[in-house]
This record gives sequence, C-alpha cells and structure tokens, in this order.
Amino acid sequence: MQEPNGGMQKYDEVQRDKALTFFQTRREEWRAFVRESQGIGASVPVLALAKFFMLKSNMPFDMSSYMRAQADRIRESLGELEGCDPMRKQLMVADWLKRNAQAHRDSIILDQARTLEQLGDALAPELAAMVCDILPPTPLR
Repeated sequence: MQEPNGGMQKYDEVQRDKALTFFQTRREEWRAFVRESQGIGASVPVLALAKFFMLKSNMPFDMSSYMRAQADRIRESLGELEGCDPMRKQLMVADWLKRNAQAHRDSIILDQARTLEQLGDALAPELAAMVCDILPPTPLR
C-alpha cells in the first residue's frame, strides 16, 4: 500500500540528496563561509547559514531543475522555435539569456533556499556535522 504523501516524500528525499551533494562538493567553501560567519558575533542557525551560503555562491543546488525551468521560460518567452532557422534560434536564445539569465537564476536560487527551509530537520543535522568543529552548538533553524 502506497503512502498518501509517498510522491511528496520521495521528492523531498531527492531534494535533500541534491542539497547535501551541493554542500559536500563545496565542503571547503562551506566550511570557510561558516568560519567567516563566526565574526558576526551572534549565534546564527546552521540552516540560515546554509541559505546565505547558497545565495552568496549564486548557484542552485539542483542544476537539472534550474536548466529545465530555464528552457521552459525561454520557450514561454520566445514561443516554439522548432522549424526556426538554427542561427536565428541561437541568436534569440543568446539574447534572452543575456537579458534574463541572472533574474531567472536569482528566482530559482530563492526557490531552492525556501526548499532548504522546508527540508530543515532532514537536512540541518548533516549540514551542521560538516562544520561541527567550527560552529559552536547552535540551533539548527
């Protein structure tokens, strides 16, 4: 028998894994960021630090989702480009990227920062474990 929220639970697990991979592959940067944050003086929860780190890095943790959303936005903005001259299509996409890529990236990163918050209890302990020798015991949220 399948759980009523089985699909959502699976999605959360996938997002959690992608977020952890993001921090694990940037482990030294994450640790340096946490070390620098200790100069603030106040005890900042690890989940808040993680969101700030992601915003500062200007990188979404789920790059495949980011790329799919970008392709969808381009199609929405430019219409269907199938059958279009390949050179014209390339120029139109390049122009869209030049004008809109950073705003799109900012939007996706903010969405993924909200996802970090939603994953909170499933994610924060592992993020804290990566920096436990740097970060004094603080609230996870």
